[in-house]
Amino acid sequence: MLAPKNLGIKNDCSIMLVKNLSESLVNGLRGKVTKLYAKSVDVEFMIDDKSVTTNVTATDFIVFDPVDKIVLAKRTQLPLKLAYAMTIHKSQGMTLKNLVVNCENSSQPGQVGVAVGRAESVEGLRVLNFKKVLCKKHPVHVTNFYSSFTLGIIYKDLTCCRGQKDTKSVEDHDDSPPAPPDTSVCVNEYADSDFSDSEIEHLDFLDSFIADNILTEGQACSPSKLALDKIITEFIDTPLENDILLFQKLILCNYEHFDEWFELQNSLIEDIGLNCFPEGSLKYSAKFQNDFFVKFNMYITSDNYKEITLKLLTKYGLSANGPTISV
Repeated sequence: MLAPKNLGIKNDCSIMLVKNLSESLVNGLRGKVTKLYAKSVDVEFMIDDKSVTTNVTATDFIVFDPVDKIVLAKRTQLPLKLAYAMTIHKSQGMTLKNLVVNCENSSQPGQVGVAVGRAESVEGLRVLNFKKVLCKKHPVHVTNFYSSFTLGIIYKDLTCCRGQKDTKSVEDHDDSPPAPPDTSVCVNEYADSDFSDSEIEHLDFLDSFIADNILTEGQACSPSKLALDKIITEFIDTPLENDILLFQKLILCNYEHFDEWFELQNSLIEDIGLNCFPEGSLKYSAKFQNDFFVKFNMYITSDNYKEITLKLLTKYGLSANGPTISV
């Protein structure tokens, strides 16, 4: 339950509401205890930049089973908890005049940005344990969505949005705007990312290396297909060639599953690299390289990797051992 079994509070302590009490007194609202009573407490909240003191009494917290339609548990408690710190997830949507952001345990793309964005001003913000490497690039499917997203043509009658079959031509709509011009341009894919300049240099170098060593003349396809083609070449002129080529055809018949799996692995391994290699250097010592390969090996032998890969194979109707190979 959100309400703690034992609640320890005193005058002037910072607290947070954990239940909606009214339209203005909502879950997540922070305040300060001003007075204690036997069965209630006065709390000073800041609502719309105004100080409002409210008497908060105990309320019921219920765990209900919708299947059996019975109450499994009930607790009567003040709908408060101590709030000297909160998670980034809990603080989303808030604006705070004074804020200390501890980045030490940040691990997800955009997490640091969401945290510092809670501050109303730079003057009221303090950031601890910050490193540029914590500003991670979002997964490729996120950036692909924003780069390819378009509203298309919108009509006032909303036939374009309601899923209705529209038999009118574009000319039949009086309010239809002209088709948007093709404004696609060639841009640096990392221009709007959270990577530092030196990290972008590393990624540009890696892209160049892949293009020079994997991409063949006239070939233009996704990184996942390039990786698959590279792996397949390792089995050419071996006893496994025919079986592996059949496996490749099976993947290509429904490529979406493999592509999603590859993008996820690529993102996770990028994170390992960014955490192992120091920023600002194009030359890495054996120590950094060894650290990367140790963590990389730990990942590909982990239960998490096995589970994700097994799900992929299952989608292709294969066992955990992959295709049946005849030697």
